[in-house]
This record gives sequence, structure tokens and C-alpha cells, in this order.
Amino acid sequence: MDSNSNTVVVTGFGPFRQHLVNSSWEAVKEMSKLGLGENIDLHIMQLPVAYRKAKELVCKIWGTLQPLLTVHIGLASSSKAIIILEQCGKNKGYKEMDVCGFCPEDGCCLLDGPERIESTINMKTLWKNISVEGIDVAFSRDAGREN
Repeated sequence: MDSNSNTVVVTGFGPFRQHLVNSSWEAVKEMSKLGLGENIDLHIMQLPVAYRKAKELVCKIWGTLQPLLTVHIGLASSSKAIIILEQCGKNKGYKEMDVCGFCPEDGCCLLDGPERIESTINMKTLWKNISVEGIDVAFSRDAGREN
């Protein structure tokens, strides 16, 4: 599958638990106002904090839009960092119920899925070279846990 060379998708998440307004979605909406430049076809989407529906929508993004890049912006309320650059995501260890009351069987998001997925972007290099005044940036090799 070839990617559309100028399509970038950025997602934020919807409300969950005590977060009636999810700051990740608010940030994505602001980003859409600014854009990413005239040569970038920016698409934004709010993902529900629901395992099954989020999976369905992410698959749809890649299947229909075939973006060059997709960036998922999330809220980590336990983190002190404002921006966490995640190198990889793991398929197991999910014990929290989503907004629909669903919790993946044995804590596994995709029963036949890979153990982990890794970004092709070197987040550690990006982390070392990014500097935003007044904003803490952290690097993580384990989505959901800073390390």
C-alpha cells in the first residue's frame, strides 16, 4: 500500500473518567487551525477511549486515507512531562476498562497482533533535538510508562 505523500493524520482522544474535556483533542483542534503548511493535507480525528472502536477507526485511517504519517496525541495524567515521545507500543498489559466498560481479554489489545509496534521515526533522536521553551519533553520506549 502506497502512502499519500502529503497526507498527515493527527488524532486526539475523547472524554474518559474525570477528563470530561480531553486536552489531547483540544490540542489537535488547535493544531488544525494552524495547519502544517500549504503542501500538507492535514486530517484530524477524535478517537473514543474505547479499545474496539479506536482500533476500527485507526484501521480505517490507514485503509482509506493511506497517510504518510499518523500521530496519536494522548493524555497521560500521571506524567509530569507535557509531551511524551513514544518509540513503541505494546499489545499486552491493558487492565483498565474503557468508556464502554470493556477490558481486553487477558489484557491483550489484538489477540493475533504483534507483541509490539515500533515507530519508524527515531523518537530518541527527536527528543534530544527538540526544545520548546517552558514545555517538558520526555522520551519513552513503553507507551503508558515514562522511561
